[in-house]
Amino acid sequence: DLAALGPWPWPRAVLARLVGRVAEAGAAAIALDIALPEPAEGDTALEAALLAAPSIGALFEGPVPAASSLGVARLGRPDLARLPLLAGVEASALPRIPGGLAALPGRTVRSVPMLARLGAAEADPVLLPGLAVGVLARALAVDTLLLREGDPMLLQLGGHGLALPPDGLLRLVPAARPMPVVTASAVLGGMPEEPLRGRIALIGVTAAEAAPLRPSVLGAFTPSLALQAEAVAQLAAGWVPRRLSGGRMTEAAAGLLLALLAAWAVRRAPGKGLVLVLLLGLLWPLGAAAALRSLPVLVDPVAPAAAVLAAGLAEAA
Repeated sequence: DLAALGPWPWPRAVLARLVGRVAEAGAAAIALDIALPEPAEGDTALEAALLAAPSIGALFEGPVPAASSLGVARLGRPDLARLPLLAGVEASALPRIPGGLAALPGRTVRSVPMLARLGAAEADPVLLPGLAVGVLARALAVDTLLLREGDPMLLQLGGHGLALPPDGLLRLVPAARPMPVVTASAVLGGMPEEPLRGRIALIGVTAAEAAPLRPSVLGAFTPSLALQAEAVAQLAAGWVPRRLSGGRMTEAAAGLLLALLAAWAVRRAPGKGLVLVLLLGLLWPLGAAAALRSLPVLVDPVAPAAAVLAAGLAEAA
């Protein structure tokens, strides 16, 4: 694309044509995962193209205390204390386009924000949906999200309900199949509409020359666009991993019981007991991985296994 359309950043007029072509192809919704903080020539055309389709833009942390976004209404008193708290967001050159939080937390990206608090007013903060949640809401023709009190909290997008983790972060689980990728030059060149019709389309940058590449659960050098696309696919399937019921206390109790079993087995028959210790130390992480893939439930894969190994080796010594 860079060879065909020129170096990055492309003129806003090119982005406007790209957005318009994706909309004409029948995309269910469009997310523009590109930072546009400064006004530039062609903004009017790009804004018109985005307003003509269900769309959402990317917002990043910055000094502006409020942002144009989808509304979030609260039912009851949901616990917001652990949601990410941002002082503000970057100003956007397209203020009329709803925005979603596109910032990705962590040195290694394992999660994508679903919901964050915005501003200094912790008692009654503005709630900002993540980019993946926002584009899914736009695809469902939802302008106001409903956050319901409960355990878990429920983020409702019309008739589509998503369990909301207490920290507001969606843990990413790499898909078994790669995400479909369509090049911008192919779209602008008049490719068939079938690959885009009825799908949620995310437009962004993946080229190493232009995109910030981050280590993530998908690989060592991952563009933001790929991470947001994985998040959209998970949310569309309702796949929101949650901590094991009881959280750390349950894991601590399981680790203690397994450690006692390991020590007893080694004391009773040292050779066979050490084999059992090694098997338990291996099976727990495998079980945690299986729980994430099949339930989906988040289980600490390390601490209980470490307790087993420590108890067995200490008894052996």
